[in-house]
Amino acid sequence: MSRLAASLAAIVLLTLPARVRAQGNVSPPLEFGGDAAVPVLFNPSAVVLTIPVSEVRVGYFVTPQIEIEPRVNLIAANGSGDSYTEVHLTVGALYHLTPSRAAAQTYVRPFASFSTVKFTGSDETRAGALGIGLGVKLPMGSRFAFRPELDFAHTFAGDDVEDESRVQLLLGFSVYSH
Repeated sequence: MSRLAASLAAIVLLTLPARVRAQGNVSPPLEFGGDAAVPVLFNPSAVVLTIPVSEVRVGYFVTPQIEIEPRVNLIAANGSGDSYTEVHLTVGALYHLTPSRAAAQTYVRPFASFSTVKFTGSDETRAGALGIGLGVKLPMGSRFAFRPELDFAHTFAGDDVEDESRVQLLLGFSVYSH
């Protein structure tokens, strides 16, 4: 029995330095999330509410303070022989003012967006937009965060799309991979 205990102790002691080294090189977490949105459009004037989720997103941390975040939004409707499809793809870069996820993290998020809209019997329209957001990640334990953000975006004219500006309130929830 003592021989077994000594062997187990030797294995633990020999693998301990490898474990410590591996923990020092932990890969950054992924951030998965979804956002409810309340956009206010200026041309034409309108307020739209999308609940529970208007967009889904995945954040890839480049450093503890910089995160690349693609988002996707899909709206599809079909009825009476007509269909409507709208797809928004957005890529943003979050700059966190503090690197620690254990405390509230204020961030700035510049972003670029591309969207397509297709109605039955009409040509597909495409539009591009640029914007910036200001938000905060409020931790809820070590792997969850509530994430409110206020952003501004401007859609540029082209392909039957007029210039349009909007202000949007996002209310999001995030889950970290580790």
